[in-house]
Amino acid sequence: MSDSEQWSDYEVEEETLNEHQLAAMSDSDYDSEEEREAELELAALKSIREGKKIKKITFENDAISALIKEINPDTLPWIERCSITSSTPVTVKDPSNDIEIELAIYQQALEAAQLGKKKVLAAGHAFTRPADYFAEMVKTDEDMEKIRARLLQEHKSIQLSEEAKKQRELKKFGKKVQNEKLRERIDKKRDTLNNIELLKK
Repeated sequence: MSDSEQWSDYEVEEETLNEHQLAAMSDSDYDSEEEREAELELAALKSIREGKKIKKITFENDAISALIKEINPDTLPWIERCSITSSTPVTVKDPSNDIEIELAIYQQALEAAQLGKKKVLAAGHAFTRPADYFAEMVKTDEDMEKIRARLLQEHKSIQLSEEAKKQRELKKFGKKVQNEKLRERIDKKRDTLNNIELLKK
């Protein structure tokens, strides 16, 4: 099919509604926007059937074809469009097997990435960032120093609270040991006194 056959003349209806039609279509008469749009389309169709204000529009086929050729991405260098078409289509034996589908898509994407890397390097552009590249900082050095000081303070307070918790645990444990020793002494003293009483008899 040639361009001239593809771009033929079309008849387009001018969407003009008279005041009576617009008054009949107030927003309060419709429950939703879709109903309002449907009514407007119906009114437009009725006006077409009645033959109201039909305007003939013609397209300049040569100018359109020239513009299409001008914006065709195939005329641009590859580095400007960076489009890659896979050499093999994604074919899957079982369409319900998600793992097989994901693996096929992964392999296709991997092939495209490798091909793209080769094309970028062939075009003379860098694919990776240089080792000595330093990005512009989002925050100033003063802001970063404040953040660092705040993080150090938080870390220090966490360490202090953990230390205090350990001390409390040790204190509890120490009291427990002390109470047990005191109880042992009392029991020992009682046993000693009982033995003395038995010996006196």
